[in-house]
Amino acid sequence: MRKAGVTMSVEKNIQILLVEDSAATRKIEARLIAGLGFENIIQAVDGEEAIEILTGDQQVDLIISDWNMNAVSGLDLLKWVRVHATRSQTPFIMATGQGEKSQVVIATEAGVNGVVSKPFSPDDLMKRIEVAFSADDAQEEQSNRREPVVDSDGKVELTVGHIQITDHLVLGVAKYLIDSGSVTPRYFSLKTKCCQSWNPVAEGLENGELDAAFILAPMAFDLYGFGVPLKLLLLAHKNGSTMVRNKQSGGSGKELFAGKTFYLPHQLSVHHMITHIYMSELGLNPGVAGKVSGDLDLEIVPPVRMPELLAGNANAAGFMVAEPLGTKAISSNSADLVFLSGEVWEDHPCCVNVFRQELIDEYPAAVQEFINLLVRAGQLIANEPHMAAQIGVKFLDPQGVLNLNETVLENVLTEPVGIKTHDLYPAVIELKAMQDYMVNKMGIGSTVDIDTFVDLQFANQACAGNIPDSNQQSRLNPGTFLAKASQARSGGDMSKLMLGKEGKYLFTGAAGEEYGIGIMNVVEIVGRQQLTELPDAPECLRGVMNLRGDLISVLDLNVWFGYPPIEMGDRIAIIVIEVQLGSELERLAVMVEKVTEIFEINASDVEAAPDIMNSKYILAFAKVDGDAKILLDVHQVVRSATSEL
Repeated sequence: MRKAGVTMSVEKNIQILLVEDSAATRKIEARLIAGLGFENIIQAVDGEEAIEILTGDQQVDLIISDWNMNAVSGLDLLKWVRVHATRSQTPFIMATGQGEKSQVVIATEAGVNGVVSKPFSPDDLMKRIEVAFSADDAQEEQSNRREPVVDSDGKVELTVGHIQITDHLVLGVAKYLIDSGSVTPRYFSLKTKCCQSWNPVAEGLENGELDAAFILAPMAFDLYGFGVPLKLLLLAHKNGSTMVRNKQSGGSGKELFAGKTFYLPHQLSVHHMITHIYMSELGLNPGVAGKVSGDLDLEIVPPVRMPELLAGNANAAGFMVAEPLGTKAISSNSADLVFLSGEVWEDHPCCVNVFRQELIDEYPAAVQEFINLLVRAGQLIANEPHMAAQIGVKFLDPQGVLNLNETVLENVLTEPVGIKTHDLYPAVIELKAMQDYMVNKMGIGSTVDIDTFVDLQFANQACAGNIPDSNQQSRLNPGTFLAKASQARSGGDMSKLMLGKEGKYLFTGAAGEEYGIGIMNVVEIVGRQQLTELPDAPECLRGVMNLRGDLISVLDLNVWFGYPPIEMGDRIAIIVIEVQLGSELERLAVMVEKVTEIFEINASDVEAAPDIMNSKYILAFAKVDGDAKILLDVHQVVRSATSEL
């Protein structure tokens, strides 16, 4: 990558050509660019259209392009630009899912002004834009020596980077133990740095701004392979990720994913690897995100955007990501669980704790004390999940951006085969298995000497008495993922699937049953209204009512479920409900025979709906006073009704 010593402010009226073949990703990136104040954005759907635009006389001051595109790739486009006289000096930024350092070198040699790996934040992109317009000649970025900072008490200040995922909760709990006075470090003071994406974590380790970080293991391999002086000292956790599929996906098996988009958090991630294995076992050619196309489109997107991209988008098959985002999507009723990562690869590594070599060499006592604290924090999470969930919400989501809540986080921490933090000892055999599959089967990442990269001296002391047998075999068994996932869903614990179905429900009488409607979806309840019938309307549509100027369709719930129409008596009720479908709020009124009462439903009282007629509109069954009552899936009702009426 190139960078300059001096940057300059960039005029916000420049013309930017955005080249991206994924419509969803192009929309996200265009919104991000506009959010930085750049309003003149020309969009090209692929490299061929970009060349057509650049061949004409359209002013283009900056090109931001994806790398992996059919026909004309981003690298092909870059080479074309650099040899065409009228465009050869145009600043060019590669925004790519290819997160490997080797790919950065290739792009740099081809004349790129900057590479930003997906997923990237606004700050990541703005930094590249400023560098691209720098007045100085760009130089290849070098790994700088980290100069440790020592405070007035003689303690070394440890600056530790992380992002907002449950995988990094041990750092938050360690910080809590210090801030609450439960622990007073003798040799170090702690400064945590929450980063918006993986890019600043990797860059901070490379340029010496960070002493240590929690980072994806394959990313750490890649940095180490390119000369960044790092050592892996401890795991951040084991397990902890979830694969979900869109509730709107039709079919079964590979039909759920073929020809659709599947979202991942990073190219160099265990999520990518596990997805590759699972999709291959389904009979698909998954390709490689950011590099090789396959039977499904693997897209690298910011994790926090995944639930949004899934909702209301039938072409989005699903995603795999660290918790709690999978559980949040399940609890919001936009996704179904495919598997937990620990179900298909038991006790697998994911994120790791790495330190700069300078700190290890100069302040080993401080490093040991910090590693000891992380192990203690991991055990607290395992033993006190409710307390850890309270700490986690404040540490991982201090501004409320993720809308994280303690119930969801505690569910994540107590999942039997979910995230594990009680044993953080680096399992070298599993790290080797990860590297071997990604390099040899997927063709991504760097091959490094794991035995040299992993420094066990600190973990040996911190985990004394809980060190695994060095002769144990890897639990990674490609070829068994499909069977393990199927077995887990057929007889496994359903608590995660039921999460989010708890709460207050308004129960109504219709179609010979009592149906519960989530109170959060109820806008208003009215009695008998004058309805305007519509010609040629289906029988289930009783008409349209004018509610204070708003025209709302009224659905007869009896007819919807195949029963005779509701008689217009004094006891009938019309319930106005509202749901979020994609980016839109949709309203619909449902006519019921009567409204009975409101019940508070606990997750422990909820059971999955059996395979019965019209079960697609049944959210679950709830046990109330010894009876089984139906919880209505209002999202599915509104979605189907608005498409049919």
